[in-house]
Formats: sequence, structure tokens, C-alpha cells
Amino acid sequence: FSIVPNGGGGFFNIAGEAYMCTGSAAGLGAPAQIPHPNGPASDTLWGWDVDIGNFKDFEGGLDVVVAAYNYDFAGAPTFANAGEVWVFHDVLFFGFTNPIAQTQLQSQITTNPWGQVVTGADFGWELAVGNWDGDPFPYSELLVGAHGGWSAGADCTGDVHLFVGGPNFGQGNANNFWFNSPTPTVSCLDRFGGGLSFIDHDGDGVQDSMVCAAPWFDYGNSSQPKRGEGRVWRIDAFGIILARLVPTVYVPYDDMTPQELTDGHGFGSAAIQV
Repeated sequence: FSIVPNGGGGFFNIAGEAYMCTGSAAGLGAPAQIPHPNGPASDTLWGWDVDIGNFKDFEGGLDVVVAAYNYDFAGAPTFANAGEVWVFHDVLFFGFTNPIAQTQLQSQITTNPWGQVVTGADFGWELAVGNWDGDPFPYSELLVGAHGGWSAGADCTGDVHLFVGGPNFGQGNANNFWFNSPTPTVSCLDRFGGGLSFIDHDGDGVQDSMVCAAPWFDYGNSSQPKRGEGRVWRIDAFGIILARLVPTVYVPYDDMTPQELTDGHGFGSAAIQV
């Protein structure tokens, strides 16, 4: 994959572009552009993140995921910068322009308990793909981070959405769910969902844990609050916290306190399984 921003007038006027290159023994083929199903639009950042999987069985074909986290949904009121994700199914057969093989996904939260719309949720900031439920087919699951979400009652605490693979893959699947930070700091911009991955933590061949990061999480102290050091959680299928990872790099932050977590560390901004 190659992702090439395209546009002018500053970062937030970028429409974005996404490409796919097929591989062979001879190397990578020519890049094929992946068009937005509704056409290019300024300020969507189409292609911000991409991934592949097999979410909905079209003869076991390759599905391609493309995110546009800055996409605006029209309505009353307009969901500005709410974000969206598109899944293109079995692209080697259907290509990227056949509507019957396309699935649009968006935040599962249209309003939260405080009556606030998901404007600025940045749904699609981060993607992760894995066979989280271990089904035998296997179908892939898709994890989508919306690090700007209001789900914990404050700006940009963030939330994460899981879309379960299978014949009913899509926005309305009853098995889908979302969750926010296990320990949100509602006075700070945690950005939960800013780093995501599926992992097989015990080597049994099943990716049975989700790694979810809040890279701007604040540990806080009386003299230097809201420092954005970051925190990462490993969460199982039932939402139980199995492990909590924290930065291990400490630095002096002033003359009065000897050591503290690194200011602005952003721990968890990216997470992968190797």
C-alpha cells in the first residue's frame, strides 16, 4: 500500500489518496488507486490508515480497509470531522467501484449520555485487524480507534469500536461493540484509541487480546499536571484488563523533583504484534 496526501491550502484541506500494489515473484505491480465511493472531497484525509483482512466471505477474497478520519457527515447538526471507514470486499474480483462489495462504517455513538454529538471523533484514526474471536473460518475482526471521541464525558478522551467479521459484517451487526478507556482522565485529552493492535499473548494461535493505547494519558502530579505521558492496556474478549503497560523512561522535569515520566512521551502512539 502507498498512501499519498493530495490537496492544497494546508493540512486540513487535504482530500487524500490511497493506492494498492499487488505483489508477485517479479515484485510489486503498478499502483491502483482506491477511490472514495462518494468521490474526492477536501478535508477528509482519505487513506489516513489502511489495512487488509477477510471480514465477509466473498469466496475468501482479500478485503481492503481505508479510513478517512476527518470525514464530515451531513445532517442536523453536521457531524464535522466525525470520520468514516470503508471496507472493499474481494477486491481482486470486484475491484474498488462495485457498490455490492463495499461496506461503510462509522462511530457506533451518535450521541453520548451527555447529549453531545460525535463531532470531532476522528473515527478511523487507527485500524487493527485480527481473528479476535477465534472462529474457524476464520473471519477477520476490525478494530477502529476514534481518539477524539467524547464517550467518557470530556473532549478527546477517545473510544474504540470493534466490528465482528462474518456474513453479517457491517454497521448493524448486533455483535459489534465499543468501549472507552478503563481509566479515563476526563480533564485531559487521553486520545484513547490512538494506538491499536490484536495480539496472541499466550501463543495458542488465537488473537484473544486487544492492545489499546491512550498516548496522551496524563499521570498527573501536583506541580506538573496534564503532561501526556501515555498508557497502554491489554484487554480480553470480555473487556477485562489483563495488563497495564506504562512508560519506563524517566527524566528530571524540574529542580525540585528528581525523576518523572517523560513529558509528552506519547507512549502507545503505535502498537504492533511481531
